[in-house]
Amino acid sequence: MACLERRRAGVVAESWYVSAWVENASEIRPLFLTLGGDELRILVMELAAFLRRVHERGILHGDLSDGNILVAGPAPYRFSLIDTNRIRLSRRLSRRARVRNLVRLGVPGSAQDEFLDAYLGERRESIGLRRLYYRAKKRYAAGVALKKKLRLRRLAEKLKIQ
Repeated sequence: MACLERRRAGVVAESWYVSAWVENASEIRPLFLTLGGDELRILVMELAAFLRRVHERGILHGDLSDGNILVAGPAPYRFSLIDTNRIRLSRRLSRRARVRNLVRLGVPGSAQDEFLDAYLGERRESIGLRRLYYRAKKRYAAGVALKKKLRLRRLAEKLKIQ
């Protein structure tokens, strides 16, 4: 809900984090992996509507991934964003920035078109934004695969930089 810092000479001297408990909520990732058919369709449509409202309010989550979305259900689902330290507020977010923000989400491939339909709506520029999404998604997946191949996470842990 809030993060406060008191700095002295440019260095954080004290910090506070205020959060709220969300009853019966869990990460969205397991639902992406276990739901199918109409249940998955409802989840992704409601998620798309939630994220569209978040973006319309000028909120851009810098780490928007499955692990940072909590969901409480069953439908209608209630969504919460966590790990909000990288949220940025803007008076107006471009539609391109909004679509790029969705790339790290693990929406199952079988539901991505429906997710984008629900998020983008029936606008003329939706075709270009859809192409942007799939190109960015492909680049992101290639980057993740390269990190796994190079074992960068393990190296970062050994060096104690993550």
